[in-house]
Amino acid sequence: MQITIDLDPAVYQAFEQRARTEHTTLNRLIARMLAPFATAQPLSPVESMLSNGDLQYQIPVSAGAKSFSSEDVARLEAEEDQR
Repeated sequence: MQITIDLDPAVYQAFEQRARTEHTTLNRLIARMLAPFATAQPLSPVESMLSNGDLQYQIPVSAGAKSFSSEDVARLEAEEDQR
């Protein structure tokens, strides 16, 4: 299957360099790197979403993990400052 993707020029150059180093094609390198994601277990539900302008970052949380709040972060930062 053939697709078209847009890559940052620096990312493209890094992939090209790695393909040359590994004596393979860019297509084979990227296909090999993406293959594990095709059979990977799905990430747990996204618990938090941070927004930075038009960029959004999803933070996967492990199943059964305790969630934490901004108050927890502030408390831990205060404890660290006291050390």
